[in-house]
Order: sequence, then C-alpha cells, then structure tokens
Amino acid sequence: MVRLGCVVMAGQAGPTALVEHMNAAERAGIDFSVTSDHSFAWLERQGHAPYVWSVLGGAWKKSEDTVNDTSTSADEAATPDLVQVVLGSCSAADADTVLRTLGTRLTPDGGPDESHHDTGVRVDTWTAAFAVPRGAVLSPDVSLTGAVLVDLQGGPVAVGHMCEALASAFDVQIAGSVSGDQEIDMQVTLTNA
Repeated sequence: MVRLGCVVMAGQAGPTALVEHMNAAERAGIDFSVTSDHSFAWLERQGHAPYVWSVLGGAWKKSEDTVNDTSTSADEAATPDLVQVVLGSCSAADADTVLRTLGTRLTPDGGPDESHHDTGVRVDTWTAAFAVPRGAVLSPDVSLTGAVLVDLQGGPVAVGHMCEALASAFDVQIAGSVSGDQEIDMQVTLTNA
C-alpha cells in the first residue's frame, strides 16, 4: 500500500513554519513528512536553511504518530538507483495514473505498493520513491486528463533512467534542473504521448 507523504522544503520556509506544515499534514491524514537537509538555501532569494534536526525534533515533539524523515546526499549514496517522485499541480486521478504506471514496472521503495487517495483530505502533492533499472519501459496505454508537474530527485544516472522510463509512456518536457554534488533535482511536465 502506498503511503501518502508531505515534502516540506527547508529552503522555502523557516523552522517554525516547517514544523507547522508537518503537523498540519499529520492532522490532515498524511502518513509521513520528508524534508531536505542543506547547509544553505539553494537559491539566495529563498533565504532559509534551518538546522533540519531541530525542525524534525520540533515536529516529533508535536506529532501523534507521523514518521518524519530527511533526505541527504549520504542517503542518496547508499541507494544510487532510487528516485523520489513528487507530483503536483494535477488531479488525484492523474497522480494515481502516474504512480500506478510507475509501480507496474518499477519497484517502489519498500516493495510493491498500491496507490490510494483519501477522498476526505485535500492533497496537492503526492510522493513516492522508486528503484529505477536501466532500460525500464512503462505501459504506453495510459491517459492523463491534464498536464502533471513532476519533481524527480536522486542520483544523476537514476534520474536519467526515470526520464527515459517516463518517456516510454508520456510526453516528457524538462522544465529545469538543479544539480548538487551527488544528486539532481529535475522538474518535468508529463502530458499524453
């Protein structure tokens, strides 16, 4: 079963707001929260890079049972073929289509899962992690009702393999990317092929 998660971006808010976002997500029924761990904001205009462990400690102190986690370059080095997929700006049905399509050919982190959406909770972002083998081909028999904005995070080779896999089922337009020392964050838009 797929767990729905919330990604709170440390570069876009201060520590108090991040804790509030994580706890609001938990109250809304989100299963877990993930945040980034950076020494400084990726873009100067963002102006934030709080100490992630204090943020997580604050969220845990207020948490009832949500598992909070962080993503670092060290984690990526341990799982170089793992790509975190974050979907946004789309309908729940389109998010489900993309996640199910990925799940039929790729191994979700933690094993095979099934997508689900709690219709009682408004969700704007969906996230999952997949191990991406080279040459993975997805079913081309899928249809989206609109464009889907996807953020891919992982090692450069794995993100490249994910783009190739997505292109086997969807039209993929790269909107931009930011590279770190061991990871890449790429934004793509998916439409019907």
